Amino acid sequence: MKRFEAELFSVADQAVRDAGFEIGNYPKEGYYYDELAGFFDRIRTLQNNFSDTLSTAIRELHQIYTDPVFGIEQARSTALNPDDVYYKRGDALHRSQPVTISTMIDPVTVASERTSPNWTINKIVSAVDRDNLGVCLVGLGVMVDDVEKEKMGKDNPLATCMACETTVLTREVCLPMAALPMKVEVEWKVSPEVEEYGKKVVDGYRSLFDKHSRVQLQLPYVTAENVERLLDDAPSIERCVNLNADFLTGRSDPYYHWAIGYSGNDVYRVVDFFADRMVTTQEWQERRDPHLFE
Repeated sequence: MKRFEAELFSVADQAVRDAGFEIGNYPKEGYYYDELAGFFDRIRTLQNNFSDTLSTAIRELHQIYTDPVFGIEQARSTALNPDDVYYKRGDALHRSQPVTISTMIDPVTVASERTSPNWTINKIVSAVDRDNLGVCLVGLGVMVDDVEKEKMGKDNPLATCMACETTVLTREVCLPMAALPMKVEVEWKVSPEVEEYGKKVVDGYRSLFDKHSRVQLQLPYVTAENVERLLDDAPSIERCVNLNADFLTGRSDPYYHWAIGYSGNDVYRVVDFFADRMVTTQEWQERRDPHLFE
């Protein structure tokens, strides 16, 4: 996604100019810092303002960022899709004003809405509708973590947290009114159902990249044969994502996060915390203590 979105910078810049917007400066989330900060601001500008302009650049971004690989359903109305959306215009309980490019509802968004605003890891995981995961990255994360829960006996949604961080720019946030070891030994215990679902998600990304990327991007399936190489190439597993925000109860730390931290003995665990701002993955990896963001 980083390489793909770096390619899209000129498209995003053109779309903002076509719509006539001034580029906003938004709190950076997930992996959107440094070279992708400007791209993040351009997409967020389109996601927070409405234009009925239907330029080539806006059409392309709309097609990309409402692709099913990112979620179950388009969150809010746009000029290209005004009605088939999750939050209907006029909904007093949610952000429902039209936008130029919409975010997507994913299984965690829906579960967060069901448990708002007293979020905990267990509440959100338990509220996920397993019959309505779509064919998206967050749905794959839920499925993977469910398999792990059967083995471990408790929720530790590592894959779901990573999926939410990867899709931070495309997912709708519920908003009511340590690096891996240098060398790891991989024991492949992936169920056929998870492996098949994962291939479908990869196929979705492949299709998206093939349609819109100017450079051929290689995206292999994750298999027993290549998983160790993919782990070696991957960034740190210690991710952080602002999952939801509670502006309903007047709390001073409204931003609810999930983050992955290393707890020793080759074990990673998801922790949750509220903060007074959106915490990026880079900040989390530097500090790794939820109490420091209170």
